[in-house]
Amino acid sequence: MPSSRGVRLTMNGGISIFGLYESHLQVDKTVAALQSEGFGTSDISVLFPEKPVAAETSGKALALLAGIGALAIPGFGPFIVAGPIVGALAGAGGNHAGVAGALWELGLSEDEAMRYDQRIRSGGILLSVNCRDVAGSRRARAILESSGAAEVASVGAACGAGRW
Repeated sequence: MPSSRGVRLTMNGGISIFGLYESHLQVDKTVAALQSEGFGTSDISVLFPEKPVAAETSGKALALLAGIGALAIPGFGPFIVAGPIVGALAGAGGNHAGVAGALWELGLSEDEAMRYDQRIRSGGILLSVNCRDVAGSRRARAILESSGAAEVASVGAACGAGRW
């Protein structure tokens, strides 16, 4: 079921689709599928705990993402982060800090942000896609769902009350 709410901020003023993955290989394949559907490297964000990457990971698609690098999040530890979500993480604050705060600022509900935060702390990988319109968001959502993403959520002005 699509998730929607009043958006405080989106990464590009459009619609953002979020999903969680268990493996780097899944993320790599999903990034490649998104790129083959016309999503640019600056539209895709990835966040995961910094730890040795399993041998299964090719990392080719991840290496192409804009602004890939390490980021230390207070109380959370070091992370590998790429894409537009870098700015949200850097600006997270107020009543919500860290990853949960950044995700809340991007429009996820507090409950969703906390669930995502916990899954990422447990080694999950967050992938998000910035879409310019509803058609793009539908394509991105379909790719994330078909590639095994868990807890796929959508935020943005065009999501309106869960209607697609």
